[in-house]
Amino acid sequence: MDEKLVIKQCLNGRNEYFEPLVSKYEQPLYRYCLHLCNDRNDAMDLFQETWLKAVSKIHRYDDNHLFKTWLFSIATNEYRDRYRRAMRRRPYNLFFSNADDKSLVMNRMESTEKQPDATLEEKEFQSLVKAEVGRLKWDYRTVVVLHYFEEMGLREISTVLNIPVGTVKSRLYYARGLLKTRMEMIL
Repeated sequence: MDEKLVIKQCLNGRNEYFEPLVSKYEQPLYRYCLHLCNDRNDAMDLFQETWLKAVSKIHRYDDNHLFKTWLFSIATNEYRDRYRRAMRRRPYNLFFSNADDKSLVMNRMESTEKQPDATLEEKEFQSLVKAEVGRLKWDYRTVVVLHYFEEMGLREISTVLNIPVGTVKSRLYYARGLLKTRMEMIL
């Protein structure tokens, strides 16, 4: 698929040409939405809203940037707007306080030899980390998700979020510090 040709057809009002773009980007975009929202229903809503906006705003696409970057920018902006509205309605809980999860992490950290259920514990530990990422403010969460889960470089994140590379670096640094502090509180 020649992406530029497909986009050119979409720009000419041929929306049926969006199908190859949706096929190519549906998995990474949905995964990104799921990492942001931490809820399948919310992620699907964000995913669908992103595609609706992409179709309606295709005339604003600048082909000097990757389509994926533009698409993720739309998703990020939609998420930010939803996040801000949601935060106005509910209190923000900064701490993770489940005693069972705490003891699971403590036991995992104390043992140096591989246990038979180590794979399960590793997945549970990863779930704890993802839960803590989900508790970060949106501007820190987005850079963490884009960098670590979507494996984007600093410049690409800078383009998606429309912020300088230095800001991306500082947000990543600050977010890692917050996550470290929170994980130490769990331990």
